[in-house]
Amino acid sequence: MDKTLQIILLAASSAFFLFILRMVILRKLALSYSLTWIFMSLMLILASAWPGGLFWLSETLHIKEPVNTIFLCVLFLLLLISFVQTAAITKGAEAAKVLTQEYALLKKRHDDLLSGIEDRLNAAEDSISRMGAAAPEKGNDGGAP
Repeated sequence: MDKTLQIILLAASSAFFLFILRMVILRKLALSYSLTWIFMSLMLILASAWPGGLFWLSETLHIKEPVNTIFLCVLFLLLLISFVQTAAITKGAEAAKVLTQEYALLKKRHDDLLSGIEDRLNAAEDSISRMGAAAPEKGNDGGAP
């Protein structure tokens, strides 16, 4: 590999690694989701710093061309990223379901409490109106002498 290309690849992969770390430090990317990206950037740094490693890996895995080894590694990393994202989506969907159920229970309790207060208020108003109708009016005793 040409030294200029190797330096450019090393600089780019190091910049990518620092970018991922910065996103984690600024809390724009959760550490649990960033581990896959950190692993990928470290592998890129390793591949650009030690290009002979790709040839060694190709020979160890009995792959004829190193470019096929790169495709295999990229395919593996994409599957890993897809799995991590699927797990995160599943976790979020479960949390949304639980929150929806809790909201429904709290809304029912709120409506029941509000209904009970309205029933008590109506009963109190009825009681007050019955007490007012049952009390005789002063000064009007039905026309008796």
